[in-house]
Amino acid sequence: MIEIILLCRNRLDYANEALTSLCKIDYKNLKITISDNSSSPLFRDRNFSSEFPGKNIRYIYRGGKLKATDHMISAAQESECDFFCLFHDDDIALPNFLSDRIKFFDDPSVICVGTNAYEMLGNLKTQNSSFKDQKNVIRINTSKNLLSEYFDIDKGSVAPFPGYIYRKKNVINLVNLLSSSAGKYSDSIFLAGLADHGQLVWSPKPAMYYRKHFNNDSNFESLKDRLGLLSLIKKILQKDSRLIADYRFSLYLIWAPKSYVSKKKKRYIFLHHKKVKKFLILYALNNLHRLFKKLRNHFR
Repeated sequence: MIEIILLCRNRLDYANEALTSLCKIDYKNLKITISDNSSSPLFRDRNFSSEFPGKNIRYIYRGGKLKATDHMISAAQESECDFFCLFHDDDIALPNFLSDRIKFFDDPSVICVGTNAYEMLGNLKTQNSSFKDQKNVIRINTSKNLLSEYFDIDKGSVAPFPGYIYRKKNVINLVNLLSSSAGKYSDSIFLAGLADHGQLVWSPKPAMYYRKHFNNDSNFESLKDRLGLLSLIKKILQKDSRLIADYRFSLYLIWAPKSYVSKKKKRYIFLHHKKVKKFLILYALNNLHRLFKKLRNHFR
């Protein structure tokens, strides 16, 4: 059985839309758990058995005091199914959300499966997808490969975090990585940890709508969490200075004036090339040597 845990926080209209979409999934062996961490219960006095006949729906109210990461950890640890998904209340599942991906778990080395997704801008559904390749399956086997997908400036977008299906027995002992010093950006650290213990798969066919809106948590930057993430990826990547430099540059892109981003990015990529850096260093050292030579001759 697969359990989809709908994580809710003070967004009733979106949560209703998400729940309706989950009940349209074309997979029979499904359990839906509504984990409500709102400041007051969103689904008080709702009769789900009559509203969604034949669906296995459970409702839990958390009291509204959990941090987002603690909410995810608690929900994952309480799951009693072999597979689970931490779905967000502002996203929409397509009917093929499970059926196109469960087959990947026939391989015992696969511990979680992400999905491509269509982008949704507010209430506007688009055909733009999270990653452009809708034909080839992406397989990730190491933390470095995972972080490369996230932070290499030459790579595209990643599978949205709310779309992952996890094999519980393989991931439950690592779920506390969601409460790392990277704070709200701990999803990449969690997935990197998983990649060192098994195979992550990204299915190319979109199976959900990933909604972007003003109140998305990702729209609100946290310098503390960003620097915490930088510290953690430095420990993971160690001497791989290129990815660390790429992440530092991504921070610059966040805080730099938007009119400068395009020119600065091109200049950065040029300066980042190994042969270019070697040439510039040798050129600078040569000019420094010539300067000292001139100064020495001048003061004789």
